Amino acid sequence: MTVPPPVIPESSLTGFLVWSRECQIPNVDPFAPGIRRSFKKNKAPKCYPSPQLTEIDHEETDKPILHFKEELVANYSELPLNCCFSQILRTGAGRSSDNRYTLSKCSSFNQSLELDTSLGSILVTCRNNAGHKIYSNIHVLIPRNKTVLKRLESWHEKDKKSRPPNVILFGIDSVSRMNLIRTMPKTAKHLHESGWFEMAGYNKVGDNTYPNLMAVMTGYNTTNSEVKCKPRTIAGLDACPFVWTTYRKNGYVTAYAEDVQYMSTFNYLKVGFKDPPTDNYLRPTMLAAEKHLKSKRFYGLKFCMGFQSAAQYVYNYIFQTRNAYKGHPFFGLFWTNSFSHNAYDGPSAMDEKILDYLQLFNSTGVLNDSIIFFFSDHGMRYGSLRSSPTGHLEERLPFFFLWLPLKFREEHPEIVEAVRINRNRLTTPFDLFVTLNHILKLSGRVENLIKSEDCPKCQSLFEVVPENRSCEDAKISDHWCTCRAFYNIDKHSPKVKELTLRTVDYINGILKNVKNGTIAHLCHHLELNNIMFANQGVLPHLPANSTLEEFQIAFTTKPGGAIYETTVRMDMKTKEFMVTGTISRMNMYKKYVKCINFEPVNKYCI
Repeated sequence: MTVPPPVIPESSLTGFLVWSRECQIPNVDPFAPGIRRSFKKNKAPKCYPSPQLTEIDHEETDKPILHFKEELVANYSELPLNCCFSQILRTGAGRSSDNRYTLSKCSSFNQSLELDTSLGSILVTCRNNAGHKIYSNIHVLIPRNKTVLKRLESWHEKDKKSRPPNVILFGIDSVSRMNLIRTMPKTAKHLHESGWFEMAGYNKVGDNTYPNLMAVMTGYNTTNSEVKCKPRTIAGLDACPFVWTTYRKNGYVTAYAEDVQYMSTFNYLKVGFKDPPTDNYLRPTMLAAEKHLKSKRFYGLKFCMGFQSAAQYVYNYIFQTRNAYKGHPFFGLFWTNSFSHNAYDGPSAMDEKILDYLQLFNSTGVLNDSIIFFFSDHGMRYGSLRSSPTGHLEERLPFFFLWLPLKFREEHPEIVEAVRINRNRLTTPFDLFVTLNHILKLSGRVENLIKSEDCPKCQSLFEVVPENRSCEDAKISDHWCTCRAFYNIDKHSPKVKELTLRTVDYINGILKNVKNGTIAHLCHHLELNNIMFANQGVLPHLPANSTLEEFQIAFTTKPGGAIYETTVRMDMKTKEFMVTGTISRMNMYKKYVKCINFEPVNKYCI
């Protein structure tokens, strides 16, 4: 019998990230010849070049000071300026709770002034005597909430040990481990040489951002993230057991910030939150910034908003949260999409800026009092990189690094040893969920370790992950599992055609039955157009007489030219057929979203 060639060319293979009886994840050269030829380093757009006429200073007093730089007025206008500031207030209701804000009455000023500590973010506007708007800027302010302070102080008094560490989830959308090395070499070099711990076998568990972050934040799988959290129902997400709620109940300040508001994790084709989900919530400020400040786009997304990038608003919120409640621990999710979501080479434009933030963590002492998880949700899901011979690995293996403070390492040498071992073990977002709860347990503020409801065998990354862990153990569906080898087979064979036709029927069945058939008339009936490739998997632990086989097939449909990738199993004797997990859409489908506006099936409806 002739063994067909492996899917990954030997010239691209440099070893294995995970190697065990149950799991072999290839380590692929990020600069394989085909990818090297198509990759180009990007430059980020330069945001508003003029010096800022106003800025916030916290140094001189406990109260924030709005500085007005009169010496810079001439840079903006020959005429005198009339300036005022308005507070940005979250005022939406019902289905618009998370999408509306208002501006308070504009308070005039013509010199520096002290602001009240209860004030939230402000929009500064300056006009000349002719009434023309000359200057706009947004300053992020975190109000010192008396209720929050009272909660924090009560826990501070209970602490028997020193203050628990901050917990920071520092995320960049759509960046694989390989693409971090490829597009952000300075950042990657710093991480590898500065004492950060990598989880090289970190495997995604869902298609896009929402299911992968919900696994981190709730421990729920794709199904329960929809069924139990009801993201398209008013207050559905509010009732969901997010880990930040557990932290808040146990004496932490909580924060959440994300850029690109139309596509943010909990709002894209969803209702969002009825009430602010965390103590400090940047979304209303970002909505105002997107509307009132001059913007520049990068690969179609708003990159610059006024004097800084959208990502800087998010990352600066880390330091602003820390400074607003000094002496108390905080938990925060800080997530960006603006420079990475739409193009795999986009992150190259932010390599030096991300490195600056990592170094700022050190110089400001953040590394001394914070556990940091620097990670992505998945790699590129469409485009040239996804269509490359190693594209299925790019999509499924996001980057993941963690930082432990030196004092924490001294107190827990067993954890340091565990995370070193776990570098080359199969890990998932469910493990990160358990780890976040483990940190709370270590703080002494909770007694019992909360586990993932949908992955009973998943565990804290602070404990050694079993060497022979399988995708089944980690609740990674076959379609997302990177542990098994696939081999090229003849895409024109009758067997492959039968499997592909049955997959197309499966998709049409979904469209016919979703929402009790009420939206089927909005979508075309799909037909097979072309089979792009076919691979056969190696299934472990099957009895010798088994006729069960597994395949990975990419194909296009008509009308519309959608490109899909599926992992299917079929018993060749009984002809029993099964699609494992979900089906990947490998080209963009944004223009079709308006057809039905229902995320679980948007990728199928043409």
